[in-house]
Amino acid sequence: MEGVTRIMHDITENHRSKEALLERERRFRAIFDHTFQFMALLTPGGDVLEASKAALLFVGAREEDVTGSKFWVTPWWSHSRKLMNTLRNAVSDAARGRLIRFEATHLSSEGRLHYFDFSLKPVLNEEDEVIFLIAEGLDITERREAETLLRESEERYRVAIEKSNDGVAVIKDGLHFYVNEKFLEMFGYENIGQIAGQPVTVIAHPDDRKMVAGYNKGRRNGAAGPSRYEFTGIRKDGTAIHIDVSVSAITYFGDFALLSYLRDITDRKLAEEALKTREVELRSKSRNLEEANIALKALARHIEENKLELEKNIVLNLRTLVFPYIEKMQKSSLNIRQKMFMEVIEKNLNDIISPFLRTIGHFGLTPTEMHIAGLIKDGRKTKEIAESLHISRRAVEVHRYNIRKKLKINRNSHNLCAFLLSMNT
Repeated sequence: MEGVTRIMHDITENHRSKEALLERERRFRAIFDHTFQFMALLTPGGDVLEASKAALLFVGAREEDVTGSKFWVTPWWSHSRKLMNTLRNAVSDAARGRLIRFEATHLSSEGRLHYFDFSLKPVLNEEDEVIFLIAEGLDITERREAETLLRESEERYRVAIEKSNDGVAVIKDGLHFYVNEKFLEMFGYENIGQIAGQPVTVIAHPDDRKMVAGYNKGRRNGAAGPSRYEFTGIRKDGTAIHIDVSVSAITYFGDFALLSYLRDITDRKLAEEALKTREVELRSKSRNLEEANIALKALARHIEENKLELEKNIVLNLRTLVFPYIEKMQKSSLNIRQKMFMEVIEKNLNDIISPFLRTIGHFGLTPTEMHIAGLIKDGRKTKEIAESLHISRRAVEVHRYNIRKKLKINRNSHNLCAFLLSMNT
């Protein structure tokens, strides 16, 4: 009994864990659907599992239109056969653990062509196996237009950059020379005067300052460096955020400078961590359920073994402690009525320990129906049964009908006596 109680407690704890897991999933959905950039969750084979609301609204699609479809045949890619083939190959490479990034175009629901910085990132489990692919699309249409405007006119460029959804900074000699409003908002500064002239590392977390400073210095010295990378940033109030930065060299007022586009990807990072945590917890709960199932099976076997042992002991006790005395009583000087009673007692005890009653007891027969079924099995006719039990023949017929019904015996195809005899084997 103590083992059963412990198992029930474990099952209750598993239920509570599942509720906590559902809460984490709801939080993940909130992050997933409220990010500005387009996101989709894919299987390693490229089947769409989830798509963010922003991505669906962009092409005017519903979730059920894309879920379960291969990503490259969805509305985001159908306007270009070349992009569909590129994406199909990219999914294959990402499924092998590679981070894939390329520029793509998507048609909006209004028919306008947008440019996107598209990436496929594999999500690994504890065994370094790819379990999901995260597809991200960052709308860089404004950025491309801004770069074109920069080449044509500094003033037109400045207007466009101020409206950008990315934080933008111009770095000269390792110092911030210009930042836009989005940059100030992202890092918690009130005006450009608080950041202008500050080193590029002022927005980098201490853990990543050396890396950011190294990339900046290398580009100033003409060395090749990554045009895009991620780092942990830090806001003015000390809050850490995750930043994706794209850097290019420009000529700014006749001098060499670096143009940086920065995007807060904290939501994406949280979503990735939520996916990993969810996978770990699911694996743990699965193992716990398997262990509980094994314990339940072992308990069931133990109960069945105890039941068989108990039945065996009852039969043994009856045959050694009861039947010998019944036999002695039958050989003693009993009158006819007493001998008949002893025969009934002996027969009833034999019936109790027989496989027949244990088998027929599973069909929901009443005690009277079980008694009559035993008499029918012994070859007694309706008249004999009625006289033996002091009931009418009609009552016996009703009991016979109910027995057939509960045993699901067709009157025309089975003899009730033969059927009951077959259950005794």
